Amino acid sequence: MNKFLPAHKIVLVVLLVLLAVQAGLYFGLHRPRRLAVQTAEKELQRLQRRLSGKAWPQDGKKLQQILAEMKEVLQGSGGKPGLQQQSEKLLGQAGRMYDAKILDQYGSRNYFVTSVTRLDYQEEYNRLLLSLREQRINLSAQKLNLAEDSVSAYNYQLMLQLWTVDRICSLVTAAGLQVLTAETLQAERSSARGRRSAGVRSDPAACISVLPMQAYFQDEKSSAPYLLEFPVSLSLRGELAQLQAFVASLQSGDTFLALKGFEIRALPPQELLADEDGRIRNGPMHFDLTCAGFFIPQTTLEDE
Repeated sequence: MNKFLPAHKIVLVVLLVLLAVQAGLYFGLHRPRRLAVQTAEKELQRLQRRLSGKAWPQDGKKLQQILAEMKEVLQGSGGKPGLQQQSEKLLGQAGRMYDAKILDQYGSRNYFVTSVTRLDYQEEYNRLLLSLREQRINLSAQKLNLAEDSVSAYNYQLMLQLWTVDRICSLVTAAGLQVLTAETLQAERSSARGRRSAGVRSDPAACISVLPMQAYFQDEKSSAPYLLEFPVSLSLRGELAQLQAFVASLQSGDTFLALKGFEIRALPPQELLADEDGRIRNGPMHFDLTCAGFFIPQTTLEDE
């Protein structure tokens, strides 16, 4: 075999090096970039197909304009508060209804959440029963869905349920409304169905029921709720003007209760009385309401 000249050897080595460099550039730089571009093109096509069926414009400038307008609605402008500030203010108002009792008895909201004992709850339960009994509102554990021996992993939530009932009943009394009893409600239902009420069981328990607490979370990953809702349902009797006064008092002063639903029932026309001019007068109306109080467990309430 002919021996390679030194110059030929150098050329061969250089060629091999160039081939190795080119292969390295292709597999290490060019090919990954080409694959990335292909992937990006496929993603772009997928997004375009997805957006084609939406109402959003595909013009970037228009999207930026829409984004700016939505930020203005969210954050506010020109001294006007946006939705974010309004919601924070409303949330603060909603969580202040229990603050006076918490400050007076526990000093701070955090201490209240962690320090309410079963004995505290039981004492408050018996106090509430006696207080409302003086107002001729007789609570029963069965109707109320809350008893002296109720058990919860969080005693403060039981306490808040009692305070919610207490506040609602005070507003009912102030408005001049009457809480229906289970006996009265059963008699009215029997009368409405054309049955005689002689067999109605005597039950003086007030038609007030504590409904299950509702917890609200920021998102699915949140470990603790940012807001607790304590709904209470009740049946009342009174005039429409008294109901209006009661509804107006739900969000006044340091009170914040949401009226989640209501139903108004009136006597049948044949059972109503007429005035001097022969016009039918509305008799006492019956109202089935659901009101709810709110509590923010994570907010610290310090003495001022």
